[in-house]
Amino acid sequence: MLLRWGLLGAFFALLVPMGISAARKVATTGQSGILLTPEESGFRVRVAGMAESAGLRPGDLLLLVDGEEARALPDPVGAMERGERELTVLRDGQPVRLKGRIGPSPWDTRYLLLLFVGAAFLVTTGVVLRTAPHEADPTSHFLFAGFAFTAAAVFVITPAPPYDAIFRATTLLEDAARAFLPAFLLAFVFRFPRRAMRIPGALFFVPAFALALLALATYLNPPAPDVDATPLVLRLDRLQQAALLLGVSLAVARLVSLATRRLDLLAEKQVRFLLAGTAGGLLPVVLLDLLPRLVGGPIPVVSSFSIVPLVLVPAAFLAALTRYRLWDVEILTRETVALLGAAFLGAGLFSLAQVVDLGDVLPGIPYGRGLVEVGAGLLIALTFFPVRRGLSTALARVQYGERFGDREGLLSLVRDLSRPRRLAELGPLLSERVMSGLGVPRATLLLALPDGRLDATSLDGGDPLPPLDLPSEATKKTTRLSRLTFNERPTAAVARMRRAGFRTIAPLALSGRLLGLFAVADRGGRDPLSGEDIELLETVLASAALAVDHARLYGELEAQAEQYRRLKEFHEDVVTGSPAAIVVTDEQGRISSVNPAFERLFADGLGNLAGRRAEDVLPEAVRSVHAPARVEVTLGQQSRVLDVAVSPFPGAREGSPARVWVLSDSTELARLEKSLAERDRLSALSNLSAGVAHEVNTPLTGVASFARLLLDETPADDPRRPIVEKIERQAFRAARLVGSLLDLARGRPREMASLDPADLVRECCQALEDEVKGRRVTLDVDLPASLPRVLGHGDALVQVLVNLLKNALDAVALPKDGRVGPGLVRIAAAAAGGNVLFTVDDDGPGLAREEQEKVFDPFHTTKGRQGGVGLGLAIAGDIIRAHGGSFSVDSSPGQGARFTVSLPAAT
Repeated sequence: MLLRWGLLGAFFALLVPMGISAARKVATTGQSGILLTPEESGFRVRVAGMAESAGLRPGDLLLLVDGEEARALPDPVGAMERGERELTVLRDGQPVRLKGRIGPSPWDTRYLLLLFVGAAFLVTTGVVLRTAPHEADPTSHFLFAGFAFTAAAVFVITPAPPYDAIFRATTLLEDAARAFLPAFLLAFVFRFPRRAMRIPGALFFVPAFALALLALATYLNPPAPDVDATPLVLRLDRLQQAALLLGVSLAVARLVSLATRRLDLLAEKQVRFLLAGTAGGLLPVVLLDLLPRLVGGPIPVVSSFSIVPLVLVPAAFLAALTRYRLWDVEILTRETVALLGAAFLGAGLFSLAQVVDLGDVLPGIPYGRGLVEVGAGLLIALTFFPVRRGLSTALARVQYGERFGDREGLLSLVRDLSRPRRLAELGPLLSERVMSGLGVPRATLLLALPDGRLDATSLDGGDPLPPLDLPSEATKKTTRLSRLTFNERPTAAVARMRRAGFRTIAPLALSGRLLGLFAVADRGGRDPLSGEDIELLETVLASAALAVDHARLYGELEAQAEQYRRLKEFHEDVVTGSPAAIVVTDEQGRISSVNPAFERLFADGLGNLAGRRAEDVLPEAVRSVHAPARVEVTLGQQSRVLDVAVSPFPGAREGSPARVWVLSDSTELARLEKSLAERDRLSALSNLSAGVAHEVNTPLTGVASFARLLLDETPADDPRRPIVEKIERQAFRAARLVGSLLDLARGRPREMASLDPADLVRECCQALEDEVKGRRVTLDVDLPASLPRVLGHGDALVQVLVNLLKNALDAVALPKDGRVGPGLVRIAAAAAGGNVLFTVDDDGPGLAREEQEKVFDPFHTTKGRQGGVGLGLAIAGDIIRAHGGSFSVDSSPGQGARFTVSLPAAT
C-alpha cells in the first residue's frame, strides 16, 4: 500500500515538471538554440546550437558581437540571431574571429517522437496504478508502474534553456529517472511472472540510490568557478548509460532464462509477451540508430523514427500483466515483425533516396533530388501493404510448419460445405478437418435436439446437455471453458465438457436459431486457441451452420420421401394383394396399370395388358357402368358375376377417360346367394308339402281302407281283382310317400334299409307300366346281373326314379325334328367305383344350357302346357342329397337328355 501511494504521489507530483519541460523544449523550436553563461570578461558558450554552422563551439568565450562587448549587450543571443554577424571568441587562449548567419532551429522531430513514446509509458502507468489494488499480486503491478513512469520521465524530461532553476530541476529529475529506471525494470522481471526467491527486490535499488546521490553531488556541489564541470557531467552520463545498459541486459537475460524453462501455461504466455515487446521495441533502435552510429553516423530521419517501436514495450508489458490476448502472443509477434519489416523496407528506400547524390549521377536533371524522393515515397506507399502481407504469410508458414497447408485446407472446407451432405456426415467431417487444421487432439459437434438440448453422444456418450447449464454467452459467441473464468463452481455440463478434454466451445447459429455447439480441445492439451484460430474456426462454423441447416432439411426431405416410398409400397402391396381386380386407364383410354388379380381374371390369352385400349379388354357391360353395380359377363368360356365400381383418376379433368376400375369376382357369392334363396324356397316348399301331405294323408287312408274292403269282397277269379289290388298298393305307397314327406319337412330321420338297386328300377317300371303301354315309346331297361346294394328309403328312391322316368316319357312325347318311329327311353343301373349310378336317357328335344342350370329349381318347369308345377325334380334333389348322393343332368338341344343319380354303395 505504501508503495502504491508513493507511486501515485510521484506520478501526480512529477506530471507538472514533466509538462513544463516538454513545453520549454517545444518552445525552443524556431530559435537558435544557443546557451550562454555569463563570466567576468564575456559569455561562456555551453550549447552552440544553430551557431555551429558559423563556427561557434561549446566552451568558447564570447567577447565581441559586431565589435561590441558581449557583456554590454542586454540580449547577446538575440543580437546574434539578427542577420549576418561577426563574432569574436577566445578559444584555447587565442582570439578567433567568426562570421556567418545564425538561423532558427528546425522542429526537433526526434524529441516529438520521444514525447509520443513517453506518453505511451505514462498511459500504461495510469492504467496499472488504477487496476493494481484489485489484482492478486499488486506489487508486480506497482513495480511495473515505477518502471513505466521512470521511462516516461526519461523520454519526456529534457532540460531546455534558459539556464535557470527549472533547467537545473529538470536535469536532476531526468538523472533520477535514469538511475531508477533499471532498478524498477529488474525488480519487475525478477518478480513477474515467476518470482526469484533468492534475490530480494530491494537489492536492485541500491545502485539506483547511489547514482541518484552522485547526480545530486555533481549538480548541487559544483567545483570552483574556474574548474570546468563538463568532465564530471560526462562521467555521470556514462555511468547512467552503463547502468541502463546493464539493467536492460539483465532483464532480457532473465526473460530468456524464463522462456527456456517449463512453466505453467499462463506464465509461459506472459514471458513470451514480455520478450516479444522488448525485442520489438529495442531491435529497431539497435538496428537503425545504435549500429549506424558505430559505423559512421545514423540517417537522421530513420534514426528518429526507430524510436517509435518503443511503444511496444509498455503495451506488451501491460498485456502480460492484465492477461490481454495472452493466447495471441505468437500472432501479435508475427504481425508486429511483418509490420516492422515493411517499415524497415520503407525506411531503407527513403534512406537510399537521401544518400543518393543525384547531381553527381545524373547531372542536368532539374529537381532531380525531389523527383527521387517523391518516387521513393510512392514506392514505399505501394509496397508497404503487399510486403507486410507477404511477410506475415511467410512467418505464418514458419510458425505453423506442416499445419499451414491444413489450415488453408480448413478454409477450403467452406467451399466444400456448400455441397449437400447428410447430417451424420457433417460432424465427423468438421471434427477431422478442424483437428488437422488447428492441431488439436479432439473436436466434436454437439447438435441441438428437437427439445433444445444438445446431443452429447460424441462428447462422452451420456445424456443430452441442457444449454442453460453452459455459460450464457456460449450460445452467442466463442467461449473459453477455463477455470479462471468461473467465479463459482462449474455447472455439471461444463464439468462434463472439461472432463472430456474440451476447453473452447463455439455456437452454430442461423437466423437466431441455435443449431448446435462445436467443442474444441486445447492444442497439446494445454495451449488454448489463439484469436486467429478462433477467427478461422468461426469462419468455418458460419458455413457449417448453413450446411447443418441444409442437412436437416435434406434429412427431413429424405424422411418424407422414405415415408412416401413406404406408403407407396404399402399401397402397392394392398393393390397387389387385393383379391379385387384393379385397372387404371389414362387420358387416352389405355390401360396404364393393372394388379395381379386383374391379370388372373382377364389376361388369359390376352398377353400383356399395359397400353391396350380399355374396350379391347373390358366387356361392354363393365365399361357401361358409371355407378357401383353387379354385372354378369362371359370371360373366356366361363360366365362370371362381377361387382363393378369406377371412379375418376385423381386430378383428371372432368369427362376424362382416365379412371380407376375395381372389379370383384362375385360368381361364388352369387351362387351362394342363389343357393341360400333356394334353401329359403325349399324351406317354404317343405312347409307347404307338410301341410299338403297332412291334408292328403286322410283321404289316402280312406282310399286304402275302401280298397281293402273291395278286395275282401272281390273273388279271386274276378277280372277286376288285379285292378283293386293295384289301387291298394298304390294307395299304401302314396301313404308311405306322404309320410316320408312329413318326415322330411319335420326333420325326422327316415328309416334306412339295405336295398337292391335292381328292385328299385323294376318297381319304378312297374309303377309306370300302364303309362308306357299307352304311349308310342320304347322303354329299355338295362340291369346287370348283380349290383352293390344301397342304403336308403325305398319308397322315396322309387319316387325319384318314377319322377325321372315320367319326365323322360313326357319329353319323348314332345315333337322332334327328324324323328321316325316311337320315342326311346332307357333306364339303367350300374356300379361305378364305390357308387351306384341310376341313369335315365331319352331322345327328346333336350334342354338348353340356361334350362339345365334351373332344372332343379323349385317351381321351374319345362312342361307348363302339360300341367307341370316344377316340384318333382326339386323334391327328388332333396331326397338324393338326404341320401348322401348327387344329381346331375347332361343335355344338348335336339340331342335328348340324360339324368344321373349317384348313391353311395352300402358297406
